[in-house]
Amino acid sequence: MRPLLATCFLSTLAAIAQPAQLSAQAHGGWLTTPGTIRAEYYAEVIRNLNEVAADWQLALSTDNVDDLMELYAEKAVVVTADGASLRTHEDIRSFFGEYVRAAGRVEAFMLDFDASGQMAMVHGNLGARMTSGPDAGREVRGPMVTVYLQEGRTWRIRSQMFGRGK
Repeated sequence: MRPLLATCFLSTLAAIAQPAQLSAQAHGGWLTTPGTIRAEYYAEVIRNLNEVAADWQLALSTDNVDDLMELYAEKAVVVTADGASLRTHEDIRSFFGEYVRAAGRVEAFMLDFDASGQMAMVHGNLGARMTSGPDAGREVRGPMVTVYLQEGRTWRIRSQMFGRGK
């Protein structure tokens, strides 16, 4: 019995004495700290949100409202720069249908980010070179806040609010 106990003790001692870079190579390894888990979570969420944001920007820039609507959750809410609150996919589709006809190239920049569980928030700026309408020929910029909701493995836009810059 003592040799078995000694073997278990030595195995445990060897695992503890192992350099940190060898013992925590896999996600969720037994030496992973809460800070490391949080950093991995943030990195994964921001990677996913960057993909959604890139798809959103591409859909707007290429006037593809169908692809754009795929990025919005079923119960999405969009608050426009003039304060209108759009609560149905039909209203959101109509708004962006008009927007893509008036906007040229669209750029969005992330300034701030936070996440918890299945929700994430991004604050940033939106800019577009308007090609028609009252702002034709002007660069229109303003703040944008987007709340994302994770549905399974997919992140979708749950809420979005646009402001008008000066």
